[in-house]
Amino acid sequence: MLAKCWQLHFICGDQAIKQLPVHIHNFDPSLAPAGKTLLTLMLDSDYEYWKKLSEDPERYKEEKEQIVDQMVAQLDRRFPGLAAQVEMRDVATPMTYERPVTGRVVIRGGSLLQSLITCA
Repeated sequence: MLAKCWQLHFICGDQAIKQLPVHIHNFDPSLAPAGKTLLTLMLDSDYEYWKKLSEDPERYKEEKEQIVDQMVAQLDRRFPGLAAQVEMRDVATPMTYERPVTGRVVIRGGSLLQSLITCA
């Protein structure tokens, strides 16, 4: 189920984010324990930004945490009390999916930033 996007503003890298599409997976009980649900948030993101940032693992991790903090805060503004129910958060950047395959061939992670959030 795709929840309606709503207007907002926060920064992801050097991009201003103005909409936050949220996929609510409460229709599939296999994705979270009983009584909980999974939310997926995906943003268009800049591959080059994350590639450069990944060269400094500490800054890379900090930026991922800052962005998911902003996402949860925006969700909490729209759905008051949601932040207190978040039990798990995970963030995948374009670098998460970049993998060497054979020789010099590399699968690039594209340009999506994905966040998975499990809520009570």
